[in-house]
Amino acid sequence: NNQTFKISETEKMQISQFEPSKVRVCVHTEKPEKYIPVFSFDNQSMLIANTDRISSIKLFDKKSKLESFKIKKVSFEQENLEFEFNNPAIFGINTLGGYFSLYLYNTYFEDLNKIKNTIKNSCFSNASVQFLSNSIIKISIPKSSSGYVRILNSQDGQNLVLQIFNPNKKIDSVEAPKTMTPPKATEEFSPEHLQPNVKVNKKLIVLDAGHGGTETGAIRAGILEKDMTIDVTKKVAKILSKKGYEIVMTRNDDETVSLQKRVEISNEKNPAVFMSIHINASVSESARGVETHYYKDNSLEFAKIVQSKLAKLNSPDRGVHKSRFYVINHTIAPAVLVEIGFISNTQERNDMLSEERKQQTAKLLAEAILEYLK
Repeated sequence: NNQTFKISETEKMQISQFEPSKVRVCVHTEKPEKYIPVFSFDNQSMLIANTDRISSIKLFDKKSKLESFKIKKVSFEQENLEFEFNNPAIFGINTLGGYFSLYLYNTYFEDLNKIKNTIKNSCFSNASVQFLSNSIIKISIPKSSSGYVRILNSQDGQNLVLQIFNPNKKIDSVEAPKTMTPPKATEEFSPEHLQPNVKVNKKLIVLDAGHGGTETGAIRAGILEKDMTIDVTKKVAKILSKKGYEIVMTRNDDETVSLQKRVEISNEKNPAVFMSIHINASVSESARGVETHYYKDNSLEFAKIVQSKLAKLNSPDRGVHKSRFYVINHTIAPAVLVEIGFISNTQERNDMLSEERKQQTAKLLAEAILEYLK
């Protein structure tokens, strides 16, 4: 419940838990403005970083182009600055001192003057926009002129919204844009619950090989996540086909398929289950292991069975996690997303490249699906 970590001779980090679902992380330092939270594009991890040292940390594998931005006046009390990227954006925020600052860490844009011209006649007119490097954009808004600032990001990481509210406005009464609000899991969730006329095909399974085409996924030592996921997914499909099941794959080759399209494929087919196969990655090379993610309550039992099978691999059992990954958020069928190892760990990457590990992983995933369907 209480842990303290030494950062330096004069700094420490303390973690405390006072409620079952809330953790407080405190950095004790003379310069608190130097520490900012940096959020991964999938909202699954957060780095508390010292801005003096962050340049030496590898935060991303792929840059994201800022494709569009616009000012949207929501009401007399509120204006939004909306950004759209071609790839998920990694961002950090700093709310200490006299500014609210947004850092975009994997973003590039050719002409910052276009942003400055867009905001000059809005509530954001006093904001500064600058390049800190060839991939870091910093936007700072003086607190004295902003009233209240809030940031929202979409589930696919490709949209960010900065909201400014009049200081006299009651923030609690303001609703976030519906496209930015994460869906809530229902207590009882089933295809019939959402669509009464849906008839589930109990002999059909949708398999989703993560990434593909221009979406390479994580990359280490020249190895691409997208190549590893399609290989294992095809092996799972082959095993299940021999058992008499009809298999639909969201991609069969090295092609780009959007998250929305993957969900559409599954929901149109009404399968018995949906499984998305991925390879994990970390900034720490020591991280390794297997894990299973679910989101809706109708998927928890499926996730437990899958993880119990994956735990038989020669790899640490990292457990079952409730996560907001897009494809398991929006599919109607019971759905899981599996991370079958870490590409960032040299030993585990080499293991996953072996035919033996691939076949064993595919066999265990197929067994999990069959056991759940029984």
